[in-house]
Amino acid sequence: MAFGIVLNRTGWQIVYLGADTPVAELTRAADARQPDLVVVAATRAEAFEPHTAALAALARTVPLILAGAGATPALGAAIGARLPDGDPVTVAEQIQWPR
Repeated sequence: MAFGIVLNRTGWQIVYLGADTPVAELTRAADARQPDLVVVAATRAEAFEPHTAALAALARTVPLILAGAGATPALGAAIGARLPDGDPVTVAEQIQWPR
């Protein structure tokens, strides 16, 4: 949440969908809003694993960052998502995404 507050203060529009938002709902929201970036966070890798295929499909349509202790490099590679490798606000501001 602090990540979103800081980004909002630097001019980003932030939309929180909340914990346990189904990936299908996240995909619908991304389709409707056409965001520059989607961040999905989890404290355990097991929270991501059942959704690998759906998150990979989402990552093909919008830049996706996996965050939190559950995000691993192997999972990011499998999904086609990026993991922040530093301060997440700075990383988000510096990312140049191919569109």
